[in-house]
Amino acid sequence: MASPLDTVQSVNALPTEQTANPNSNANPYAQHLKSVKTIAGEEVPFLKDLWSFFSSKGVKTNFFSVNPDASFALDLDICESLGCPVRILTNSAAIEKKWSIIADTLKARGIAPEHANQAWLEGIQKRWILPRNLVVKRTEFQWSTLATEAAALEGNRIDMLKIEGSQEEERAFLYSLTDGGFRPGVVLVRYTYDPDENVPSMLVAGHLQMIGYHLVECKGPWFLYLFEDTCFYDSCSWRTTTCQNPLSKYIAGMAFMEGLKYVEQRTAASAPSTVNAAPVETPSQ
Repeated sequence: MASPLDTVQSVNALPTEQTANPNSNANPYAQHLKSVKTIAGEEVPFLKDLWSFFSSKGVKTNFFSVNPDASFALDLDICESLGCPVRILTNSAAIEKKWSIIADTLKARGIAPEHANQAWLEGIQKRWILPRNLVVKRTEFQWSTLATEAAALEGNRIDMLKIEGSQEEERAFLYSLTDGGFRPGVVLVRYTYDPDENVPSMLVAGHLQMIGYHLVECKGPWFLYLFEDTCFYDSCSWRTTTCQNPLSKYIAGMAFMEGLKYVEQRTAASAPSTVNAAPVETPSQ
């Protein structure tokens, strides 16, 4: 049986002409992003044209969403645009009930009278989503939850992961995901605490970027990552005893080489050119 790492599928690469200069501070993904507002008023960054990233999978995209509550509209957007199921994992009776109402609304193509006062339902009845594509599973969260669910699907993989839950849940899912060898092309996380202000959140956010995830946008507590398959842990030997941290030494060395290259380029650019120069005449003796 193939391991998750054998089936890693990163998102489709951006066309070269649409990628910003790597030496620029501009976000190379900016033109490919949009914001979706939750019913709580938060702005969630996401991909503008999801199909261009997952066209090779389409309806076979394996999309998992953990405890989607206020951000349920984004899950529906993804399901509608790709035609793929959204596999909802929740340990909350309230969230399970909310998604049951959403499924009933889609099936009836209308809002039931008993839910007429639920303003958040408006517009759902008009979406082109098959009710069977909402796969809701209420379960107790364990370290192996994602791996077990993914193993039951074709390809034993997770293409897209969205997490909206407690700090314990976000950390457990992200660590177990990476420990199991899964590398979803897209990961969207609502951190309970800002990674710059909370140590547990800092550690998991740092780990994601160290194993190959690029943070392409963050708005408030929402962080959007794309997998680019650049693992920094592979950049050095972890048997090194000559410095406090071998990775920091490697990064410092890279910075030195980049700086040296810059100096050499400036020197070459400022040197007078001798190409096609007129010959220098020497006085006759």
